[in-house]
Amino acid sequence: MASIDKIYATKEQRDALADWLQENKPEYLKYLYYWDWPPNDTREHPISNFPEHVDVFLYNNCPLQFVKNRIAEQYGESLQVTLDADKYYKEACVREYFNWRAKVKRKGLVK
Repeated sequence: MASIDKIYATKEQRDALADWLQENKPEYLKYLYYWDWPPNDTREHPISNFPEHVDVFLYNNCPLQFVKNRIAEQYGESLQVTLDADKYYKEACVREYFNWRAKVKRKGLVK
């Protein structure tokens, strides 16, 4: 398996990310790899391979700097484009929902 687009971390960093995810987005824990770190191993290992929407969420919300640094490194110059596209998509979904809701309300199907 290639080691592209993964977050690398020490055991302590991986545990910190797992704890943060458990408190904030437990459904994203499924993307973490679980290692049996040998005692005194301070090397970085790949700990995850998140999909793009998780990367965007983490970049915008996770307080762990090593996570933000790796995501910025992965996306490079396209990071802002990715963040803007995610924001536009969410705004478009909200607009679509409210347009649909107004149309249904006009037809008297909801109050």
